[in-house]
Order: sequence, then C-alpha cells, then structure tokens
Amino acid sequence: MKRIFKIFLFSVLLIISCVLTCKIPDEPNIPDIAVDDQLFIYQGDYNSLGTVDEIALLAALHGYVVFTHGFYLDGSLWENGSCLDVNYSDMPELLIKVRELNPGIRIFVYVPATADHPNGCWPQPSIQMAQCPDGNCSDFKTWTNLWLNLESEYSAITIDGIFIDLVHPALIGAAVRDSVFSYVKSCGKLIMANALSDTIGLKFAAASPILQSEDYLFIEGYYRIAGYVNAQTNAMNRILREIGCHWAALVSENYNTIVTCNSNNMTAAYTMFKQNNGSAFAYQSADLGTQTGKWKFCSNDQN
Repeated sequence: MKRIFKIFLFSVLLIISCVLTCKIPDEPNIPDIAVDDQLFIYQGDYNSLGTVDEIALLAALHGYVVFTHGFYLDGSLWENGSCLDVNYSDMPELLIKVRELNPGIRIFVYVPATADHPNGCWPQPSIQMAQCPDGNCSDFKTWTNLWLNLESEYSAITIDGIFIDLVHPALIGAAVRDSVFSYVKSCGKLIMANALSDTIGLKFAAASPILQSEDYLFIEGYYRIAGYVNAQTNAMNRILREIGCHWAALVSENYNTIVTCNSNNMTAAYTMFKQNNGSAFAYQSADLGTQTGKWKFCSNDQN
C-alpha cells in the first residue's frame, strides 16, 4: 500500500512539475511550415471558412495573400462607377492576426482597375474605358484609400500592396492603367496586376512604364482555366521569361469542385511555373470559394 501511495505521489508531483515548466505550444509555428510561393486568394464568404482565428491560420500558411471583401460598398462613395461589394466584418482583426502568425507574408488587398467604369466593375459585354470619366480615377483612389486607412487606424496592420484586378485592354485603356498604377506606387505600395488569361492582357499590363522590378503580374487561368487547357500558356511563358518583374499564377479547375493537391494538372502547372521563375502560385476551383465555400491549401509536396 505504501508503495502504491509513493508511486501515486510521484506521478502527481511529475504532472505538477510539467504544468509549471513544460511549454505546450498554443498553435503551430507558421513561418516554419508556410509555403513561400503559395498564394491565398479567396472570393467567397469568409465566414464559410470558420472563425477569424481559423481563417488567419489558413491564410498564414501561404507566402502571399490577396484579401477581398474589405468594405460594404453600395455605390454611394463613387463619383464615376457603380461597383458593389459585401464586407467581412472581422477584416481588420484578420489582417492583424495573419501578420502576427507569419510576419514575412506578403499581404495584397483587392481593388479593380475598373472601379471608375460607368458600366460597373465587371462590364458585360466588355467595353473599354479609355480614360476615367473624371480624368482622375477618383473611385479607384477612394477604394484604395479605404484599405490604406486601416494602417492608420490600426498600428498592427501593414499592407504590402494592391491587387489590381481586370488590367486588360478589353476593359481599360493605357491611360487608366498608368493612372491606377501610378497612384499605388505614390502610396508606397507594390502592384499585383491581374492581366487575366491571355497574351493580350499580359503584354498590356507589362507595357506600363510605371511597373517596377519589385511588382507582380498575375495570370488568372495559367495552364488550366476553369478546368480547360489554356492554349496561350506557352506563349505567355515566353513573355514572362522576358518581363522585368515578378509574376503569379492561378491554375483553376472546374467551378464548384474541391481540388486534389498533386493532381496531374497541378504537378504539370507547378513544374512549368517553377521553370519560368514564377513567384506566387495558387491551385483552386475557378469560383475561388463563391460556390464551394472552401479553400484547399496545397503545396507542391502535398497529396
């Protein structure tokens, strides 16, 4: 009986000692397991991904993030355009938490180059806005400032750059392109310009004299676009090898599907991406969460 009591007492003391001295991590060491060339760009309802802590953990696994849905936009702020958007109410907290988890992550925030387009952000059919109606692209600046004002309101928020969507001559002219690019650079931020999925858009975005070596061009539908072969990928690769800045790729499968990491499409696309010196890579369903409500974190060594 005395032996049993001594064993019990020793066990209790050992547990107490561990509680006092052992450090049990509250969360994984994100910088150690993050994949530097992976890109998070989610356009669905952020609440579908879980709590703000869960979303932050997911986003911080990537080397790059593009955050959307920062503000409720009903059109009342605009001088020229008519863009609308919903907002994720915990966006400031999310920006803070992601930076805390992965200090080296590159955070970009969404503003379309067509913010001043009189036919809306995503005009259908495509109509080129050769110049902003007021000659100043004031709506693009207003939207950009909404994001950048968060840095003034919260000392822990740091935004690296602006993801400029829809930089394509079917939608905007060179004057608009250079105006919005210039404003982003005047704010001291990086550019990530979405040139969409063809050589026309890529050449148009890359031709801007405002683009610098630290900036990024983004290809939406690299190698696969909504599950289909992008026949212009090889031609785009030839251009990408000659551009004087970084570039990012989104490889997309069919709408409303959950991708399988290390699929044949991802493996082939990622190999091509690396061979052509890409910087940021995403492999997802073409709806980017608007239909699936999910984001699958993939790295080049995952199944």
